[in-house]
Amino acid sequence: MAGICYYFTDPSSGAGVTTWDFASTTCKNMATNELLGRKVGLAELGLAETWKSEKLMLQKITDRNVSHWLGATDKANHGHWIWETSQRQLSLQDSYWKVGDPNSGGSEHCLLGVVHTNTIQNIKTKRTYLGDFPCNDVHNSKRPYVCQIF
Repeated sequence: MAGICYYFTDPSSGAGVTTWDFASTTCKNMATNELLGRKVGLAELGLAETWKSEKLMLQKITDRNVSHWLGATDKANHGHWIWETSQRQLSLQDSYWKVGDPNSGGSEHCLLGVVHTNTIQNIKTKRTYLGDFPCNDVHNSKRPYVCQIF
């Protein structure tokens, strides 16, 4: 759709399950090794022309039932979330943010697509939300990730 291509790492193999920094570097290296100069980075959201592709990408994360690293961080300026590849700002008012996030946790500087189950009147539904998480914490950050070809 709209020329967007995503690469999902396999959460069950152990390969591709890593920290945010390693995931970001791995995506960038795909451009030099395989895609003849096209930009590649962790997946981004928020472009009007790609919203259908973005919804499908988030649904795939939900269907896999495991949270994935995405491409925004506030490491450079705490509280100021930037998409790493495009350098666009991620709004703190975005409807994709999980309730309570970003919560300005001192060490939570990397973006995770968080699979969350909601229960309303005994009906469970799942959705992927945006959440801020520690980038390199071994316990919390061994996660699969989504690369996007730009």
